[in-house]
Amino acid sequence: MSLHEYIKKNDLESIKKMTLTKENILAGYSSNALFLSCFYKHTEIFIYLTETYEITKNDMFIIFNVRYHIFFYACYYNCKDILNYLIEKFNVTKKDNELLSVIINYDFHNESKEIVMKIYYEDECKYLANNDYEKLLERFKIEYTHVLFTSNNTCCICNDNSTCILECNHNYCMNCYINYYYIYNNPKLCAMCRKSILSKHLIVDSSIIKSNNPLLNPLLNPLLNPLNIY
Repeated sequence: MSLHEYIKKNDLESIKKMTLTKENILAGYSSNALFLSCFYKHTEIFIYLTETYEITKNDMFIIFNVRYHIFFYACYYNCKDILNYLIEKFNVTKKDNELLSVIINYDFHNESKEIVMKIYYEDECKYLANNDYEKLLERFKIEYTHVLFTSNNTCCICNDNSTCILECNHNYCMNCYINYYYIYNNPKLCAMCRKSILSKHLIVDSSIIKSNNPLLNPLLNPLLNPLNIY
């Protein structure tokens, strides 16, 4: 039987008995042993081949099939165990921008892509954790008008208090808005009405803006009156 057939059958013991070279492991596209291990989600075989034949980071992340690499396929086929192994073994960080951007810019979504997103957007995730929304709005070049929300509207995704409103007049909390549309790169459609989000302009609750300028912060400037909005 061929290496392809052994991988398909998840027959690691037979693979161990084969006489193989690193070139055999990396040869071809559809016959690439690491690609096949991802496709069939056989983590033990993937790790065995990588360790035994001393596959390097350059080998693993070489672009083949025009633009994609093994790391991409581990993510695309949602092989979380293989993906986490690669991240740890090769110390994949946000500095691997070119490697990660291939995944970030491809239109698919699964749990493995979320793992990659958190690496790629490491700083942005820290901003979210610290409720530093001004930095996020600046980072993603989102224009906004801030007013003090006094109504009890809730986020259409999580039902927490609304802190921003889209042009279609539907309410979001800032965490859901940033996560849904930017960190996890979902289609730019309102989660409530499915209308296209054509602009990057929000109405934002002033209470979440930590402006250093008291003239721009209604919580610090009594001359700015609270405003009831939808």
